[in-house]
Amino acid sequence: MYNEELKIYHSSYIRNARAIGVLWAIFTICFGIINLVVFIQPFWIGDSKNTPMTGHFGLYRYCLGRGLTQTLQCEGRLDDFNTIPSDAFKAATFFVGFSFLLILICIFCMLLFFCVHAEKVYKICMWLQIVSALCMFLACVIYPAGWDNSLVSGLCANGAEKYNRGDCTIRWAYILAIIGIFDAAILAALAFFLADRQEKLAFASHGLINGGPAGTIPPPQSIPPSLLPT
Repeated sequence: MYNEELKIYHSSYIRNARAIGVLWAIFTICFGIINLVVFIQPFWIGDSKNTPMTGHFGLYRYCLGRGLTQTLQCEGRLDDFNTIPSDAFKAATFFVGFSFLLILICIFCMLLFFCVHAEKVYKICMWLQIVSALCMFLACVIYPAGWDNSLVSGLCANGAEKYNRGDCTIRWAYILAIIGIFDAAILAALAFFLADRQEKLAFASHGLINGGPAGTIPPPQSIPPSLLPT
């Protein structure tokens, strides 16, 4: 009777771990998409009703209103860092790009589930996501140091300087980048949790449940009643 209960509990444990693993993989891919959008969209800060002109800035690309019609003209190229207006913007561009590269590697590492023990894959991805979150954090902290650039201060006015955006407003890409920091940190914590579960599953599969000798069945009281099926 107890053997049957243990088998049912073990099967349920495996199903739950797999379901959480699938959700983790889906949200990791979603974070990769967020990272890419944040990287390429020039909407980190922008004009407001109080700014003397129209325009907005991203990491490496920016658009400013020119002429009487204030038609937006965009400049800044990823293949030429000299076109990026500020050293702080260049550094932020590097860190967000590196963050995206790490998540891309993490996504490709998911293919290793077919040939490597899942615990190792989760641990590899956990470290990749931790470093990715750190890079995104550094980008968000460094980026405002470039607001003293003449192009930015010309748009934002009102004494715009480092870590002071003047009359400009924070745009959605910057907010999305901040959300991405917490997203990556949560995914890394979840990867650690899943790696720990995989270790316990391997432990149980070899009959080493709760530290008992291989091939033995632990006494019923060694498993909390709440974990047994009703």
